[in-house]
Amino acid sequence: MGGPEGQGVPRKVMEKLSESLVRCLLYTEVSYSLRRLAAFQIQNLYIGPQPESELYQTKPPDLNPLFPGAEAKPDPIKGGLRVSSFFTYNCLADSRDLYSECLRTFWSCPNCDLYMPLTPLERMQHEASCRPAEEQQQQEEESKGVKAGSSSSSSLSRVYHCDVCNEDLTLTSTEILKHKRQHMYSAK
Repeated sequence: MGGPEGQGVPRKVMEKLSESLVRCLLYTEVSYSLRRLAAFQIQNLYIGPQPESELYQTKPPDLNPLFPGAEAKPDPIKGGLRVSSFFTYNCLADSRDLYSECLRTFWSCPNCDLYMPLTPLERMQHEASCRPAEEQQQQEEESKGVKAGSSSSSSLSRVYHCDVCNEDLTLTSTEILKHKRQHMYSAK
């Protein structure tokens, strides 16, 4: 019953699947449009010609696995490396910013209750700089012990007088905001 396919799938099912696949491929309508780029778009499209020393600080990338037998030379107009008469590698201007907005999703930090749209990279940067609440409390306790006359542990720290707890604290600007927010949450 398995047939020559050896898959255990009946022949009629395979034929119906093949027929449906062909029908899908042949009768699928694809919408597209062509348009000419404006002069200002072309102007910012390529990185432009660059000296070889600036193009690759250490050494040019090994293009052999991608393009066997091709000899890449710097393109004098577009920049990047010309692999063939119709293909130039690494010549487009950086388009990171075009895609960063669509990667933003709302995220809430488990440590500091931050809730805002962030890209994955911004989220990783925040997670690296944000400490859990326990560590923040320990740091605040340590900073309470440090009075205005002593040297600060960080060059960004400064003396801050909190009117709510009536103490002089040596904190960074970010820590001051967190300290103020802590008083706001404890008052609720």
